Amino acid sequence: MKMLSQREIRWPYQTMTFTSIKQGWRVLSGTGRLVLCSLSLVYLAFIIGSSTKLQSLLIALCNIPVCVLFALQYLHSRGHPRLETTSLTEELRLDNGQICIGQFVFPATVRKLVIGRQDINGPGFLQLAWNGGEQWLFPLEEIPTVRHFFRQHAPQIELIHE
Repeated sequence: MKMLSQREIRWPYQTMTFTSIKQGWRVLSGTGRLVLCSLSLVYLAFIIGSSTKLQSLLIALCNIPVCVLFALQYLHSRGHPRLETTSLTEELRLDNGQICIGQFVFPATVRKLVIGRQDINGPGFLQLAWNGGEQWLFPLEEIPTVRHFFRQHAPQIELIHE
């Protein structure tokens, strides 16, 4: 039996896209834009200014993409939507013998679910145990209630704890 590792869990917005970078630029205030551009230019000026030999110049040219990638990653992190958590216990129900979360009806073939916390402070998550499966985020305090629901109403489903 294969256990899922943290790398196999697909978090939304983990891939940098042009849209997330553009949104990150829009979210930044005028001062934030100025600070980001200034820090990038100061870093590049320092690297290029400290280059006196050809070898140092090549190292400086290799650092330009590093600076650009740092700025793009920062914009991406500011640009993706914040993950909203809603109460999963309010959405979780049994309907005609099938488990439902909101409008999503669990297929009868589901045998594994991944449950855990996204990071040390939460939120909690529940995900179908295949790559790209549906995922729900909910308040961390609800993890015991969600576990109990699945143990009571769907003992055939294995809960994998992350």
